Amino acid sequence: MRAIAGACGLTDPAIYYHFASKRELQSALLVEPEYAHLARPPAAGGSQVREAVETLLSMFDQWNEQSQLMCMAFVECLEGDPQAISFSLQAMQTYEATIAQVLAPVCGSETREAVDAISRVLAGVLVDAALRYGSGLTERLETTQARSRRRNFIALALWKASGGAALAACEVDPCAHERPERPASLLAQRFGATGRPRATDSTWARILDAAIELFGRQGFEGTTVREIAAKCRISDAAVYHHFGSKRDLLHAAWEWPRSWTEEATLPPEGISDATLEALVDLVALGSARDDAFIRLLFRHAFSGDPAARDSRNQTGVLWMRFLAHQFERNVEPAVANMFADAIMMVGLGEQFHNRIEHGNAFPAYVLSPEARARMLRLVRAVAPYHLFVKDIVCER
Repeated sequence: MRAIAGACGLTDPAIYYHFASKRELQSALLVEPEYAHLARPPAAGGSQVREAVETLLSMFDQWNEQSQLMCMAFVECLEGDPQAISFSLQAMQTYEATIAQVLAPVCGSETREAVDAISRVLAGVLVDAALRYGSGLTERLETTQARSRRRNFIALALWKASGGAALAACEVDPCAHERPERPASLLAQRFGATGRPRATDSTWARILDAAIELFGRQGFEGTTVREIAAKCRISDAAVYHHFGSKRDLLHAAWEWPRSWTEEATLPPEGISDATLEALVDLVALGSARDDAFIRLLFRHAFSGDPAARDSRNQTGVLWMRFLAHQFERNVEPAVANMFADAIMMVGLGEQFHNRIEHGNAFPAYVLSPEARARMLRLVRAVAPYHLFVKDIVCER
């Protein structure tokens, strides 16, 4: 509360005069999401698709102004706060309804499918920026390249519903999506060339897995070393023998390698519908299996933990490179980067929504046929690889 008082130029008592606690202040924020309502629908005529896209981009800019509040709400959703869950679901429903109002004149009977794809891919963009940049996300999302990237995502998501008009109207620029360089492994820097700290020590690994599960379910502050020891059926002293403190356990969690891409068995011919289906299954299985770790990572990365943020960003780079490699057998590298980026964002947006809506039931839901079929539809919507051939060259 002291930091809030300082930012307002007030004393601590002045803040407490209005709000008895930080929890009460948070509750006051999570009353009703404020979203700009559509001033007017896109005009009819040849520019209809382009105007719809520009309207959606402007809506995202206004959504970006609420990004810090949405991120705070998401952290509370991971804690199971019912007010935060209600607030977040209402915000997403309001946003989707406004997107539908924009798209109805353009998409007709295909509006619902287009709304799903656009709302999820743009939510993914916002969540990704929050995880990458923290409080600096607003400025990062205002750059020309960031706007071009969002325009591409919207055009891809609209290609089917607009009869292909969106791709032409928006002048899709694949060069807005850069493939990041492979990151220098923090694991190798800290633990040697193997990058796998004490992997042969089964007790070390058991303690870490137990800590991740309990941290993910109860939070770091809500978990004791004694609970971790009890779950492993060892003494507290045995935990401290391997890890000097509970904080060391948390840091080790970020450094413990978890790569689903190494487990992938994909069709050898390059990208195809079968490849997309295999990718969806890979992500579903990994998300369910590592649910506790992902919850823990999201909670700490959103809260500003630099080690958690770095761990997530390095994982994101590896996924981007893995996905782009699948596509570049069939399309130009710049287009492969664009599709990889779109799939990552729509997947992140869908996971964001599902974690809020399903809470602790997320692992079971994400493995359901319904969830997998829905995710496959979203991936196909934003990655129409069959429309592109190897003739797009990036000049940058």
